[in-house]
Amino acid sequence: MTTLQEGESLYFTKGEIGFYLKRPDSDRVSGLIDRMIELAGKVETVEKEPNLEVLPTQFHPIIPLIKKWAVADDSERNDLLATTPVTALRALADEVSPYLHAIDSYLDSFAGKAPTEEAVALGRLAECTLDARQRLNDKPAS
Repeated sequence: MTTLQEGESLYFTKGEIGFYLKRPDSDRVSGLIDRMIELAGKVETVEKEPNLEVLPTQFHPIIPLIKKWAVADDSERNDLLATTPVTALRALADEVSPYLHAIDSYLDSFAGKAPTEEAVALGRLAECTLDARQRLNDKPAS
């Protein structure tokens, strides 16, 4: 294992990992990189919930739906939709569909800029709603 000597450092900051060596050689650098990879794998990150109250007030009525349905992972969202009863899918589609045009317009307002986490969550709700509508359209009429 590579150890640090006096005046050398290893650091982790948000978005950056680095080290400073007084006398680097390929074995020490390689050993430190391996150690950093090992340490980085053990770091837990706590994802902060987005503050949905900062969304425009027109979207506040659907904040509870964002919290439930704005699933980031496609596979998880697919599983959620697959296990949700048709009545709940219909309720989601009925409640969110009137907002879809406004959501599109709001997301378009970020043209050229990265959207906020809250805007991304709102977009995920829209995506989930469209997926739910597609599932409803694919189901045979009963």
